[in-house]
Amino acid sequence: MKYHRTLCLVLLSIAPATGLLLAAGCSANAPKPVTTAPTAPAPAATTASGSRFVGNEACAECHAAEFRSHKSSFHAQTARQVQDVGNIVLPKGDLLGSKCRLQAEGESFSVSVGGALLGAETLQYGFGSGKTGITFVSVLDKVTLFEMRASYFPKIAQWYLTPGQKKLDAEELGFDYPPERGRLCVSCHTTTLPENSILPERKFLGVGCEACHGAGGDHIAAVKRADTAHLGMERLVRAGGAKLNTLCGRCHRTRQDVMVRSAGLIAETQRFQTLGISQSRCFTASKDQFSCMNCHDAHSNATLDMKYYEKACLTCHGQASAPFPKTARRVAAKPCPVSPKTGCIPCHMPARKILPDADRSPVAVDHFIHIPPKGSRPSPYRAM
Repeated sequence: MKYHRTLCLVLLSIAPATGLLLAAGCSANAPKPVTTAPTAPAPAATTASGSRFVGNEACAECHAAEFRSHKSSFHAQTARQVQDVGNIVLPKGDLLGSKCRLQAEGESFSVSVGGALLGAETLQYGFGSGKTGITFVSVLDKVTLFEMRASYFPKIAQWYLTPGQKKLDAEELGFDYPPERGRLCVSCHTTTLPENSILPERKFLGVGCEACHGAGGDHIAAVKRADTAHLGMERLVRAGGAKLNTLCGRCHRTRQDVMVRSAGLIAETQRFQTLGISQSRCFTASKDQFSCMNCHDAHSNATLDMKYYEKACLTCHGQASAPFPKTARRVAAKPCPVSPKTGCIPCHMPARKILPDADRSPVAVDHFIHIPPKGSRPSPYRAM
């Protein structure tokens, strides 16, 4: 069995920002286990030739409000160099009783088998905002992704086995993913990648403007020459619900994505948000009007305030004077006969464990919006 040494840090965002080794189930059908890995190469200096990706800073002059909001969002922070992750406190020591140990080295971290100094390697990157889980990964020979067995959840200060890695021996650190799978995982934490590498330029770490809107080079050139007829970028505000959901689903996972990985995951609509939305009548009966944007602003963090989301529900199911949030589209729907003005979320989108098999696990709101059986309905006034 091949020994591997270097790892890089991955911080996950399972909620709407994120997305995604844990949330998206990158561990399903994982390949062979490994123990340590060769030193990861330096990040690529350029993006794919002809891509015309320019980075977030190029958008700031014309889209200042969106730029400021997005800059502090979980999406923007879903990939950072490890020294930029100072607000995340990781416990040092043995991981889940295995022979793997995490160690601090000044402002950086290293990992080794048994805590041995010889062969320990400094961790390089943080993928994800750290809002929910932390999983260690490494990029090997520019195209292979290594995923560590242990994932850490800062808010509840607990380690969990990374989904899909339950059968590892104590001396095995995790799995290697082949280039195609590794690229899929890394692309959900970055804006764009080079053609022949999964190592992004620093300015493309995180899910930036161009991850959703497309490469901005042609758009900026068109604006500079005042060519309003050929702006070089699609106006997503005009896109239908199915298209917007598919765009979000590239990382938050569509039904097709989940079925390819494992049919057994199809019920986990608390982890795979777009999967849940696609099964909800709010979407299927909306005539292509309902999307993730009915409740979320992609330029800022998803709030945990249930009253905020109740306003979004009442845009369609009540007498709201104007769509809420601003990105919402009004869809004609009946008021709730049980509680027409409050308590929408705990009843129709109850919180569920992110890791169903764990004794103690963070929870996420179920994105399959449904009417529960009468006997299982929670109090509409129950706090989340």
